[in-house]
Formats: sequence, C-alpha cells, structure tokens
Amino acid sequence: MSPHLTRKEKQAKTRSSLLSSAAKLICRKGISEASVEDVATDAGLHQGRFSTRTSRARRSSFLVMLDEKYAAELERLEGHAPR
Repeated sequence: MSPHLTRKEKQAKTRSSLLSSAAKLICRKGISEASVEDVATDAGLHQGRFSTRTSRARRSSFLVMLDEKYAAELERLEGHAPR
C-alpha cells in the first residue's frame, strides 16, 4: 500500500508528469504541433477533467512556462555545444 500524498505532493507529481510528457511530445511533434490536450492525455490526465479545470488563461500560461523552460534548456545546451 502506498502512502497518501499531500495536496502539494500530488500537484508536484502532476506537474512533473506534465513536463515529462511535454518534453517527449515537443521532441516528437515540435512545439507548434504538441497541444496542451496531447500533453495532458500523455501524462494520464482525463481530457475532460483537464479542460474543465483549466481555463484558457491557465493553458496559455502553461504553454508560456514550457516555452521558457525549453528556451532556457536550449540556451544551456548551445553553451555546451562543440564549436
């Protein structure tokens, strides 16, 4: 039997799953083709639940956060690329 997670732990686990799924789908499909809905489904979230609990503003914020995260990662990787 697994221990009960606190709300913060559940949120952190969900966020981690979403980011992992986003990374995988963005690499596979590209940033313009990887939809929030695709990411949610890949992360194991029920589509209806995700859509009803997430306003357009929050979905937009999620995409902005992903864009910033991957821009920072790209910059980090380019700094280590052989010249």
